[in-house]
Amino acid sequence: MSHAYFPETAPEATTLDSMMQKRKIVKGSESSRCVIKIRDDDDETREIDIPGSYYTHMQRFVWRERAICAVLTNSEELEVGEELQDTLKKVLWYMGGIFERICVESRKAVAREQQWRSEVFDKYLKIEYHVMRHEPWLVRQFRRNNDMNLDRSKVTELDWKAYDEKLGNVWSGSRMRFAMSERSEKDMAFLRTLHECMKEYYNPIIQEDTDFGYTFKEHLQSSDEDEDSALDVV
Repeated sequence: MSHAYFPETAPEATTLDSMMQKRKIVKGSESSRCVIKIRDDDDETREIDIPGSYYTHMQRFVWRERAICAVLTNSEELEVGEELQDTLKKVLWYMGGIFERICVESRKAVAREQQWRSEVFDKYLKIEYHVMRHEPWLVRQFRRNNDMNLDRSKVTELDWKAYDEKLGNVWSGSRMRFAMSERSEKDMAFLRTLHECMKEYYNPIIQEDTDFGYTFKEHLQSSDEDEDSALDVV
Protein backbone atom coordinates (compact mmCIF):
# COMPACT_ATOMS: atom_id res chain seq x y z
CA MET A 1 0.00 0.00 0.00
CA SER A 2 1.25 3.53 -0.69
CA HIS A 3 1.47 4.35 3.05
CA ALA A 4 4.51 2.06 3.13
CA TYR A 5 6.39 4.98 1.54
CA PHE A 6 5.52 7.40 4.35
CA PRO A 7 8.75 8.74 5.90
CA GLU A 8 9.53 8.13 9.55
CA THR A 9 11.35 11.44 9.91
CA ALA A 10 11.06 14.90 8.36
CA PRO A 11 13.34 15.67 5.39
CA GLU A 12 16.59 17.59 5.69
CA ALA A 13 16.43 21.32 4.97
CA THR A 14 18.03 21.01 1.52
CA THR A 15 15.58 18.29 0.48
CA LEU A 16 12.66 20.34 1.77
CA ASP A 17 13.83 23.46 -0.09
CA SER A 18 14.12 21.48 -3.31
CA MET A 19 10.59 20.12 -2.96
CA MET A 20 9.09 23.51 -2.13
CA GLN A 21 10.65 25.14 -5.18
CA LYS A 22 9.02 22.69 -7.57
CA ARG A 23 5.88 23.86 -9.34
CA LYS A 24 3.27 21.69 -11.02
CA ILE A 25 0.54 22.79 -13.42
CA VAL A 26 -2.30 20.40 -14.22
CA LYS A 27 -3.90 20.70 -17.65
CA GLY A 28 -6.48 18.67 -19.54
CA SER A 29 -9.91 17.28 -18.74
CA GLU A 30 -11.59 14.14 -17.43
CA SER A 31 -12.85 13.32 -20.91
CA SER A 32 -9.47 13.35 -22.63
CA ARG A 33 -6.16 13.26 -20.77
CA CYS A 34 -4.33 14.89 -17.90
CA VAL A 35 -0.96 16.54 -18.49
CA ILE A 36 1.15 17.68 -15.55
CA LYS A 37 3.91 20.17 -16.28
CA ILE A 38 6.66 20.23 -13.69
CA ARG A 39 9.22 22.97 -13.17
CA ASP A 40 12.01 21.60 -11.05
CA ASP A 41 14.16 23.59 -8.65
CA ASP A 42 16.82 24.05 -11.36
CA ASP A 43 14.17 25.68 -13.63
CA GLU A 44 14.15 22.72 -16.00
CA THR A 45 10.67 21.71 -17.13
CA ARG A 46 9.21 18.31 -17.88
CA GLU A 47 5.76 16.86 -18.20
CA ILE A 48 3.94 13.60 -17.72
CA ASP A 49 0.75 12.30 -19.30
CA ILE A 50 -1.82 10.31 -17.32
CA PRO A 51 -5.42 9.28 -18.16
CA GLY A 52 -8.10 11.97 -17.96
CA SER A 53 -9.93 10.00 -15.27
CA TYR A 54 -7.22 11.25 -12.87
CA TYR A 55 -7.61 14.92 -13.81
CA THR A 56 -9.58 16.14 -10.77
CA HIS A 57 -7.67 13.80 -8.43
CA MET A 58 -4.37 15.27 -9.61
CA GLN A 59 -5.74 18.79 -9.20
CA ARG A 60 -6.57 17.97 -5.58
CA PHE A 61 -3.14 16.38 -5.10
CA VAL A 62 -1.22 19.40 -6.43
CA TRP A 63 -3.45 21.76 -4.45
CA ARG A 64 -2.58 19.90 -1.24
CA GLU A 65 1.13 20.19 -2.00
CA ARG A 66 0.93 23.93 -2.69
CA ALA A 67 -1.23 24.56 0.38
CA ILE A 68 1.31 22.81 2.61
CA CYS A 69 4.20 24.68 0.97
CA ALA A 70 2.46 28.03 1.49
CA VAL A 71 1.83 27.38 5.19
CA LEU A 72 5.38 26.10 5.78
CA THR A 73 6.84 29.13 3.99
CA ASN A 74 4.95 31.41 6.37
CA SER A 75 5.22 29.15 9.43
CA GLU A 76 6.86 31.79 11.63
CA GLU A 77 4.24 34.46 11.00
CA LEU A 78 1.43 31.90 11.27
CA GLU A 79 2.98 30.49 14.45
CA VAL A 80 2.77 26.91 13.21
CA GLY A 81 3.65 24.48 16.00
CA GLU A 82 6.78 22.34 15.65
CA GLU A 83 4.86 19.05 15.69
CA LEU A 84 2.55 20.22 12.91
CA GLN A 85 5.51 21.53 10.91
CA ASP A 86 7.22 18.13 11.13
CA THR A 87 4.02 16.38 10.06
CA LEU A 88 3.52 18.72 7.10
CA LYS A 89 7.13 18.19 6.00
CA LYS A 90 6.68 14.40 6.14
CA VAL A 91 3.43 14.61 4.18
CA LEU A 92 5.06 16.80 1.53
CA TRP A 93 8.01 14.40 1.21
CA TYR A 94 5.63 11.46 1.02
CA MET A 95 3.56 13.12 -1.71
CA GLY A 96 6.72 13.91 -3.65
CA GLY A 97 7.66 10.23 -3.56
CA ILE A 98 4.18 9.20 -4.69
CA PHE A 99 4.33 11.64 -7.59
CA GLU A 100 7.73 10.40 -8.77
CA ARG A 101 6.39 6.82 -8.79
CA ILE A 102 3.43 8.02 -10.88
CA CYS A 103 5.97 9.53 -13.31
CA VAL A 104 7.72 6.17 -13.62
CA GLU A 105 4.39 4.41 -14.26
CA SER A 106 3.49 7.03 -16.86
CA ARG A 107 6.70 6.53 -18.83
CA LYS A 108 6.13 2.78 -18.89
CA ALA A 109 2.41 2.85 -19.65
CA VAL A 110 1.87 5.60 -22.22
CA ALA A 111 3.49 3.60 -24.99
CA ARG A 112 1.20 0.63 -24.30
CA GLU A 113 -2.29 1.99 -23.75
CA GLN A 114 -4.19 5.26 -23.29
CA GLN A 115 -6.51 4.42 -20.39
CA TRP A 116 -4.09 2.73 -18.03
CA ARG A 117 -4.43 2.78 -14.26
CA SER A 118 -1.74 4.02 -11.89
CA GLU A 119 -1.32 1.40 -9.18
CA VAL A 120 0.47 3.82 -6.85
CA PHE A 121 -1.99 6.68 -7.32
CA ASP A 122 -4.99 4.38 -6.94
CA LYS A 123 -3.60 3.12 -3.62
CA TYR A 124 -2.94 6.69 -2.49
CA LEU A 125 -6.49 7.72 -3.42
CA LYS A 126 -8.07 4.78 -1.59
CA ILE A 127 -6.29 5.74 1.62
CA GLU A 128 -7.11 9.40 1.06
CA TYR A 129 -10.81 8.62 0.67
CA HIS A 130 -11.28 6.03 3.41
CA VAL A 131 -8.65 6.94 6.03
CA MET A 132 -8.14 10.60 5.03
CA ARG A 133 -4.60 10.61 6.42
CA HIS A 134 -1.60 8.56 5.32
CA GLU A 135 0.49 8.10 8.44
CA PRO A 136 1.04 4.33 8.81
CA TRP A 137 -0.31 4.16 12.36
CA LEU A 138 -3.64 5.60 11.18
CA VAL A 139 -3.84 3.19 8.24
CA ARG A 140 -3.16 0.30 10.63
CA GLN A 141 -5.83 1.60 12.97
CA PHE A 142 -8.34 1.75 10.12
CA ARG A 143 -7.55 -1.80 9.05
CA ARG A 144 -7.93 -3.12 12.60
CA ASN A 145 -11.26 -1.38 13.19
CA ASN A 146 -12.99 -1.81 9.82
CA ASP A 147 -14.19 -4.88 7.96
CA MET A 148 -13.64 -3.47 4.48
CA ASN A 149 -10.50 -4.25 2.48
CA LEU A 150 -8.87 -1.02 1.26
CA ASP A 151 -7.18 -2.83 -1.62
CA ARG A 152 -10.44 -4.12 -3.05
CA SER A 153 -12.27 -0.80 -3.17
CA LYS A 154 -12.38 0.94 -6.56
CA VAL A 155 -11.39 4.57 -7.01
CA THR A 156 -13.90 5.02 -9.83
CA GLU A 157 -16.81 3.90 -7.61
CA LEU A 158 -16.12 6.20 -4.64
CA ASP A 159 -18.22 9.31 -3.92
CA TRP A 160 -15.65 12.06 -4.37
CA LYS A 161 -18.23 14.83 -4.14
CA ALA A 162 -19.07 13.65 -0.62
CA TYR A 163 -15.32 13.51 0.12
CA ASP A 164 -14.88 17.17 -0.90
CA GLU A 165 -17.84 18.17 1.25
CA LYS A 166 -16.40 16.30 4.24
CA LEU A 167 -13.07 18.13 3.94
CA GLY A 168 -14.70 21.51 3.46
CA ASN A 169 -14.22 23.81 0.48
CA VAL A 170 -11.01 25.40 1.79
CA TRP A 171 -8.93 22.33 2.67
CA SER A 172 -10.26 20.29 -0.27
CA GLY A 173 -9.30 23.13 -2.63
CA SER A 174 -12.72 23.24 -4.30
CA ARG A 175 -13.30 26.83 -3.17
CA MET A 176 -10.26 27.91 -5.21
CA ARG A 177 -11.00 25.42 -8.00
CA PHE A 178 -7.86 23.56 -6.96
CA ALA A 179 -5.61 26.41 -8.13
CA MET A 180 -3.24 28.10 -5.69
CA SER A 181 -2.30 31.49 -7.17
CA GLU A 182 0.79 33.43 -6.12
CA ARG A 183 -1.56 36.02 -4.64
CA SER A 184 -3.24 33.37 -2.48
CA GLU A 185 0.15 32.13 -1.28
CA LYS A 186 0.80 35.61 0.15
CA ASP A 187 -2.70 36.28 1.49
CA MET A 188 -2.18 35.95 5.25
CA ALA A 189 -5.90 35.92 6.05
CA PHE A 190 -6.38 32.99 3.69
CA LEU A 191 -3.26 31.24 4.98
CA ARG A 192 -4.49 31.56 8.56
CA THR A 193 -7.69 29.83 7.50
CA LEU A 194 -5.64 27.10 5.84
CA HIS A 195 -3.50 26.77 8.95
CA GLU A 196 -6.60 26.27 11.10
CA CYS A 197 -7.84 23.59 8.67
CA MET A 198 -4.51 21.79 8.93
CA LYS A 199 -4.44 21.94 12.73
CA GLU A 200 -7.84 20.28 12.82
CA TYR A 201 -7.08 17.77 10.05
CA TYR A 202 -3.71 16.63 11.42
CA ASN A 203 -4.97 16.06 14.94
CA PRO A 204 -3.88 13.94 16.72
CA ILE A 205 -0.15 13.85 15.99
CA ILE A 206 2.13 11.18 17.42
CA GLN A 207 5.83 11.88 17.80
CA GLU A 208 7.09 8.33 17.30
CA ASP A 209 5.44 5.34 15.65
CA THR A 210 6.96 2.43 17.60
CA ASP A 211 5.35 -0.10 15.25
CA PHE A 212 6.50 1.73 12.10
CA GLY A 213 8.62 -1.08 10.65
CA TYR A 214 5.82 -3.63 10.74
CA THR A 215 3.23 -1.71 8.73
CA PHE A 216 3.69 -3.28 5.33
CA LYS A 217 4.16 -6.78 6.76
CA GLU A 218 0.85 -6.45 8.59
CA HIS A 219 -0.80 -5.22 5.39
CA LEU A 220 0.37 -8.29 3.49
CA GLN A 221 -0.84 -10.62 6.24
CA SER A 222 -4.22 -8.88 6.21
CA SER A 223 -4.52 -9.35 2.45
CA ASP A 224 -3.65 -13.05 2.74
CA GLU A 225 -6.31 -13.54 5.41
CA ASP A 226 -8.92 -11.85 3.21
CA GLU A 227 -8.06 -14.11 0.30
CA ASP A 228 -8.30 -17.20 2.54
CA SER A 229 -11.72 -16.03 3.77
CA ALA A 230 -12.89 -15.53 0.20
CA LEU A 231 -11.86 -19.08 -0.66
CA ASP A 232 -13.74 -20.40 2.38
CA VAL A 233 -16.90 -18.67 1.23
CA VAL A 234 -16.62 -20.20 -2.23
